[in-house]
Amino acid sequence: MIVKVTLMALLRRPNDLPREFTKEIQEDTKLKIFLKDLGFNHSEIKMLQVFVSKSENKNNQRASLDYLIQNNDVLFITIPVGGG
Repeated sequence: MIVKVTLMALLRRPNDLPREFTKEIQEDTKLKIFLKDLGFNHSEIKMLQVFVSKSENKNNQRASLDYLIQNNDVLFITIPVGGG
C-alpha cells in the first residue's frame, strides 16, 4: 500500500524526513505503528494530531492512533498550536 504524508512545517522531523513524501506500508498498519516506524517516540506520538483524506481534495478527518491506514490515504501530521 502507498500513503502520501505531509508533515507540519514546525514539526520536528525524525530521521531527516522530508516535509512531503510517499511511503509504502503493509496492509493493516495502525497509525500508531506507522508513526513509530517513522521515528517519533512515544511521548511525541501522544501529542501528534493526524488528519486523513482519501485524496488530495483536503477533505480531512482527524484519525485516532488505532486507525487502520488505507491504500492511497493522504496523511497530514501536525501538533496542536496555541496562541493568542
